[in-house]
Amino acid sequence: MSKKPADLYEAIRCLENAVTNGFPSMMDLLDCKCDLALAHWSLFRQEGKRKVLDQSIKYWELALPGITYQGQIKALSFLVVALGDRYRINGNIEDLDRGILYCKGALLHLPSTHAHRAAHLESLAACLELRFHILGIYHDLYEGIICGREALSLISAGDPPRPGLLYSLASSLALRYKRTEWIEDLEASIGHLHECLALTPASDTHRSSRLSDMSGVLVIKYKRFRDLSNLSYAIECLQEVARLESDSHAVRAATLSSLGSCLRDKYELSNDVNELEEAAKCHPEALSILPEAHPQTADHMRDLALVYLTYNTIEHSDLLLEQAKELLRKAVSHPQAAWHTKFNASLQLAPVLEGIQRLEAYQMSLRLADRCISVSASITARHESLQSFLPGNLASEAVAYAIETGHLEKAVELLEQGRTILWSQMQRHRTLDLLRL
Repeated sequence: MSKKPADLYEAIRCLENAVTNGFPSMMDLLDCKCDLALAHWSLFRQEGKRKVLDQSIKYWELALPGITYQGQIKALSFLVVALGDRYRINGNIEDLDRGILYCKGALLHLPSTHAHRAAHLESLAACLELRFHILGIYHDLYEGIICGREALSLISAGDPPRPGLLYSLASSLALRYKRTEWIEDLEASIGHLHECLALTPASDTHRSSRLSDMSGVLVIKYKRFRDLSNLSYAIECLQEVARLESDSHAVRAATLSSLGSCLRDKYELSNDVNELEEAAKCHPEALSILPEAHPQTADHMRDLALVYLTYNTIEHSDLLLEQAKELLRKAVSHPQAAWHTKFNASLQLAPVLEGIQRLEAYQMSLRLADRCISVSASITARHESLQSFLPGNLASEAVAYAIETGHLEKAVELLEQGRTILWSQMQRHRTLDLLRL
């Protein structure tokens, strides 16, 4: 079947006429519906129209009950992908739930040696992890890892799907480590990414993202064990990404920002000022790449401010301190920045201010903490956000400073603000874990 839009439209018209006029046999009708579904799906891939995708899903579901066993395997593969595409467009969780049910139904009828079993397991793992991100149900993450491991066991070292499976499984294990801190998951994630990178040549377009993920898990391991070799390897990965993505502005900017942060961390461990000088080169370049209105610009402003503040501990420069303050103020007030970016910038800003300006920065931090918790996607995510942002501790720190500097009325305001945030969140989600806070 041609993939040109005009040819696809003509094929769809002919097939719909054929369905309307009937066929001498039921199998011909079912084959026609499968062709219609495939034609609509191919057209959606090119034009991205929701109505075309809806038609593809409709025809796959109409054909599914009557087609042959082998045909069902193929149809289910396309149907799960199509439902995933529609979920990403309209955010309807029912599409994702249906995709998961279709995957599980197909796997019930596939023997362990079937050629398509690994692909269905991979699709199921991807859907489960996506639903975990939305609803925060950790059973989905655990089940997805089980599916990913079974899929990997069915794919030999030379098979083309293996690097992608290794990458997906490594990402899921790293995600679970952040929840459980099981070192086995972190080590397994790093091991899978090592193998994945060994199977991914420099010419492969996926190599950059896989190197970036490797640097991410290495930084996590460094922060736990403070082993400089992990940080050094993470820096090497990011430096390679920067070379590979010389023409990709958004990716290069994010890479340079991560590289600068790693170099600053390395300086704090090694006290080698050359590392800090290299970090100071990365963040300005990242800022120069993106327009000021870009959402990630605030992250780069904050990262550069942290480099200036680190430099200030060496040189005690009023100019560096003022530059850092200005960057942090811009990050906090950036209209397109993510709420957690603004919150983190406000936390860095407050300690470098004095008097009433610091107290106002604390008030801003508390407002941003409340916002960060409120926009979390699931109840579980809100619980974790509440623990991460800790408005109670932040308010206590702010109140202590207000009392120390003689601003007693401000101290009462800050205490009441922190208490209001904590109790308003607890009243929204009354569960045992939250009430223990």
